[in-house]
Amino acid sequence: TAVEPLDDIYMNDNNDWAQKMSLADFWAAAATVAIEYAVALSDAETTFELPLYFGRQDCTDSPDIAINSTIPKDLDALFTFGFDDIIAFFANDLNFTTQETIAIMGVNGLGIRLLGDYEAMTTIFDGEFAINSDTFDNAYFTSLVDNEWISVDGISDSYWRQRGGTYSMLNTDITLAWDIDDLFNTSTNEYDCIVNKASNSLSSKPECSRRVFSTDIIDTYVYSNQVLLDDFAKLWTKLVTTGYDNSELRDDVFISTETPETTEADAAYRTEILYHTIISIFIVVTTIYCAINDEY
Repeated sequence: TAVEPLDDIYMNDNNDWAQKMSLADFWAAAATVAIEYAVALSDAETTFELPLYFGRQDCTDSPDIAINSTIPKDLDALFTFGFDDIIAFFANDLNFTTQETIAIMGVNGLGIRLLGDYEAMTTIFDGEFAINSDTFDNAYFTSLVDNEWISVDGISDSYWRQRGGTYSMLNTDITLAWDIDDLFNTSTNEYDCIVNKASNSLSSKPECSRRVFSTDIIDTYVYSNQVLLDDFAKLWTKLVTTGYDNSELRDDVFISTETPETTEADAAYRTEILYHTIISIFIVVTTIYCAINDEY
């Protein structure tokens, strides 16, 4: 994951980052730069900028303890949440609206996903969510609604495979756009429907229905990458300032410049490090309240 190499940079780099900012600030900055970099790698004609905030306090329990209890987080559950569970998680921990939750799930289009135990990263499959998995744009949502997805029985959890392709998605992705939550078959460890079922399919499973509640939001992002980036920039600011008021953080704006030159080795490593950087910051930020509320 991105945790160990970034922690090493924070503690041991010649720039002495550990003497200049808190670890919470470093992680937020790393994720912000990763997002900016991923957008810059896209060929889309868009405008995008994110603010950088500093002044956070570190939390000794982060990221393992939820902000409103002393019970360790069940991070594995995030991979299999149904629609209501996803919305509730982001609403309770980050005060996100449904629209904000759907928008931030778009970062799942970054990187190659290893599905399995969160800590051990026990590999069930290697799979990309969308084309250009080293960029951040609306390809995740396009892939979600345009491909034919088939539920597959994994080693421990089911997941979804693109028919005739190499892309994969988790249940938490598919459920954003498709009404699947009541169709899980415990006997087969699969969902009893097919997303965008092809006319020549030999399966007896019916076609999954679109989730009415999210259709307008997702289709807006499919049709407009700029709308997605505009919405994402707003919710990202909300995410990285959670738990602090305006007087506690100072800000500066990091604006994308030309895409840095990279070697072939950089390109091979980039997709995985981008994905895990973003996922890691989500986990860290969901417990940011305890940095200023020790009783949590």
